[in-house]
Amino acid sequence: MHPQTRSILLKFALLALLSSPALLATGASEDVENSGRGRPAATGTRPAGHSRPAAGSANRASTGSSSSSSSRSSKGTYLGPSSEPNYGPAKQCTPPTLVSKAVTAAAFKPLASSRKPNFIVILTDDQGFDDIGLHQPRKPGSRPTWVNTPNLDKFIMQGTEFDNFYVAPMCSQSRAALLTGRDFARTGTMLINGGYDYINRGETTSAEFFADNGYDTAHFGKWHNGRTLGYEPWLVGFQDSWLPSSHVHLDNLMRHNGNYIQTKGLMEQDLMDKIIGYLKQHEAEDAKPFYMYYAPHAIHQGFMRPGQGPRWQRPAPEPYKSKYKNMSPKLPGDTAEVWAMLEYMDDVLGRLFDFVTNSPLAENTYVMIMSDNGAELFPTERKGKDKLRRMPSGMMGYKKDVLEGGVRNYMAVKGPGVPGGVTDSSLTSITDVLPTMADLAGLSAAPHPQWDGLSMKNLLLPGTSKPAASLRGAALADKLQQDRFVFSFGPQCWSPDMVPALGPDRQVLKPQPLLEYDTGGVDGRGFARCVGIRYKDYKWIGDTGKVYKFEGTSHIEQPCNEVSGPEGDAVAGQMSKLAREYFKSLVADAHSFEKPTFYLGLDGWSVTNILPDGAHARTPGRVELLPNGLSGFSKVGDSACFALEVAKGGRYLVQVMYTSQVQASFRLSVGPYSKIQDGDAPAVTARLPASRNMRTAEMGYLELPATAGKQNEVNISGFGLLNRAAL
Repeated sequence: MHPQTRSILLKFALLALLSSPALLATGASEDVENSGRGRPAATGTRPAGHSRPAAGSANRASTGSSSSSSSRSSKGTYLGPSSEPNYGPAKQCTPPTLVSKAVTAAAFKPLASSRKPNFIVILTDDQGFDDIGLHQPRKPGSRPTWVNTPNLDKFIMQGTEFDNFYVAPMCSQSRAALLTGRDFARTGTMLINGGYDYINRGETTSAEFFADNGYDTAHFGKWHNGRTLGYEPWLVGFQDSWLPSSHVHLDNLMRHNGNYIQTKGLMEQDLMDKIIGYLKQHEAEDAKPFYMYYAPHAIHQGFMRPGQGPRWQRPAPEPYKSKYKNMSPKLPGDTAEVWAMLEYMDDVLGRLFDFVTNSPLAENTYVMIMSDNGAELFPTERKGKDKLRRMPSGMMGYKKDVLEGGVRNYMAVKGPGVPGGVTDSSLTSITDVLPTMADLAGLSAAPHPQWDGLSMKNLLLPGTSKPAASLRGAALADKLQQDRFVFSFGPQCWSPDMVPALGPDRQVLKPQPLLEYDTGGVDGRGFARCVGIRYKDYKWIGDTGKVYKFEGTSHIEQPCNEVSGPEGDAVAGQMSKLAREYFKSLVADAHSFEKPTFYLGLDGWSVTNILPDGAHARTPGRVELLPNGLSGFSKVGDSACFALEVAKGGRYLVQVMYTSQVQASFRLSVGPYSKIQDGDAPAVTARLPASRNMRTAEMGYLELPATAGKQNEVNISGFGLLNRAAL
């Protein structure tokens, strides 16, 4: 190979449909988290029209009292929960009575302003609000029947827990919000696949923010925010990163700062070994402060080894698996697996909690833990008593929903100045985590796009003058926190095949019909049906227009919590108006609904993958984007285009991976879109023979100049399809 040759790896698969020849392009699976990004265009403020509803205006709209007053009508009468203790699963709108806590003083005083704290942020995977022993129904003094998380229970009891904490309905979206402090749609992250699971390079990640402020930064575990060069954690601010192959729990092939390393043993335990090793390096008094992002793959479905066993499984290791499989009374298999996985994860977390507690780091380190979405329920766990067993809180919905079971979760924090045994019910969001850390550390110098989240510092460090209360409700919330709206946006209104039209600048055209609130999105059904809004005690569901009022821990969208009559109508009207304004602000944001830009020669890397579901333009109606691929090309001239920047010019080898039942010819061109249209861009052509199995073919070499930050495009088009008789 030429000594300066680099490589573009295009993953395509050719397939002939029975009715006509077609092209199917395949990329990585939805859970492959190989990502990366570059330097954001920091602004410090969002351009006009991009901000969330402003305090005192739309975001302060009067929606009625948050008291317990009820509306009476013949339909949807508000009854609310019973005041009687309930030591079993939810009964109508009465949730379980949870374990009481005893308030304790913070183990360490708040840090002096001259001392920078460390941060460990833990984001578990698919762990719902109910997947914690403390959140299970039980009689006073007894243990929960099944869910066993003693380490997490202890951590929560020793810190402050937020039980009115909201995340996104799915994985990538919550991670984007956590890592940027912004509503996920603003970052370009709309789905968990289909080229919409990337954080736009114009965003500033938490790692970039902290690194710019003199912190060491590290990432361990899952990464679901970009799968190609320029979007991996080691290229978005994390100076040290261990990225496992997704959901493979034994002998995992990991990437350490991009380099592949084969590990042995249980993946989560191996990661924890590496985490503790990293922490030991930062125990010295003169060590730099650090920010660590730890994302276990548990309790998400997966495999012990790739392809080993059925798709729907939680591969808990022994002895956890046998313990729950052999329990009496016998548990359904799927639920036994998830609780076995949960106890395994708890033991891994216990190693981290114990290390920090017994380390000098305890006096200057904040540890925060939460999960990425509501509980993932397997088909056998979604109805009746089987669901109530998994989710005794009685919340409706689960992962993917904007109902409470999909978006309400927990967050617990332990650290200097944070009291123990406290449950705070202020309305909070995963977008609050980054602003809170910045506030605790006294950091504001590094510019960044405007955050949507609010600092929770006042809720974590109440000081000695505040009354000690275990269940303190929202008593410490400031005016901004009391009057905020928290928006949820579900994935059902968008799909991988949603490809917005591009303007003359080859960026998403705004406005356009596909992005119209009432008539855009999937099947032209609009976006209202995918919005949920929390405000004080109220919850509005756009799909039904119904309003619910939550008292205490009763987050149950049932008729007994429904508000109707004049009060319900007033709240619903305001919420509907706010949802429309909110979506308008999302569309106006610079990075929303944009597909990723792919990079060649970035940061010294000589190989990149251009994944077909990342196409930002295609032949409408004849080229379809799939969750992890591309299909179509039934006529000559059908094409797909990808945004591209060449960071380092040179000679590149183009390879394509595909399967096909027919022979087909393709042209791949690289350059400005105008030159591609005129046929003046560098191009290679190849005839790809039929192949039923995945095959790699070389299309040829391209000499490409560096683009100096300007966007080029890759265009792949079919210019010859041959039938089987020609083979």
